[in-house]
Amino acid sequence: MSSDQRFRIDRIGAGERREEWRRALGAFLPEETLKKEGAAWVYRGRMLGREVVVKVRELRSLADRLKVALGAGRGRRHWRGASWLLEHGFATARPLVLAMERGSAAREWLVMEALPGASLLRHIADADLGVREQHGLARAVGRQVAALCAAGRFNRDHKPSNLIVSRRGGEFVVSIIDCVAIRRGRDGAVRMLHALAVEPTGLRILPRRAVLARVIAAVVEAEYGGRDRREAKSAMRGARRAYWGLVMESLRRHGDATPRTNPLAPGPSALR
Repeated sequence: MSSDQRFRIDRIGAGERREEWRRALGAFLPEETLKKEGAAWVYRGRMLGREVVVKVRELRSLADRLKVALGAGRGRRHWRGASWLLEHGFATARPLVLAMERGSAAREWLVMEALPGASLLRHIADADLGVREQHGLARAVGRQVAALCAAGRFNRDHKPSNLIVSRRGGEFVVSIIDCVAIRRGRDGAVRMLHALAVEPTGLRILPRRAVLARVIAAVVEAEYGGRDRREAKSAMRGARRAYWGLVMESLRRHGDATPRTNPLAPGPSALR
């Protein structure tokens, strides 16, 4: 079986060509390993003249293969989540192709466009933004949380390593790059705020209280938008305190937040 014949295209973006992608997948050599966790790798490289991010996951169990066969694998779920985000005006990496590899190891390949910028977690770890920029980014993150909930969705895995930060016209743009856990529901703000805080807590790099409070304030301001600010002032103050208490309690109940794999330390490549 030739390298490109190993691949069955399951999903493909508009305007993309299946045969071109089969050949590209068969010839792909990663330039950088971004992440290694269990049976999954995330790579950066080039395909068809474009910078891409490639998620490769080995289907090691019968349950994994059955989920993929039924359309419930991680790749399909990511594709659905990313498609919904793009359709509703949220920033995310456009998925280009989803393919299944046959051979000695069954693998699921998801190829996405590479986005400019660093992850929110990297910005937190490097402390590379000034105070005003930190608060501006915090507001952008909070508005994103509120906008998702207002649109009837939330992200169960809204952690900083899954968010890429870029700038557009002087404003921060926060893109979601892992869309597997996009779920229906308008009451997921606390869950997303919790996810934003857990990863930095486990890595001992949690931002200052004032920055965290700015995220929550932006969520509340978006929720109370359109109301008379003077009348809503007391209610907004109470909402900010309530959110803060709920997030702190959720962190307390979470226990040890140390991640199993350090997202700031890339793992070894094992594609071939």
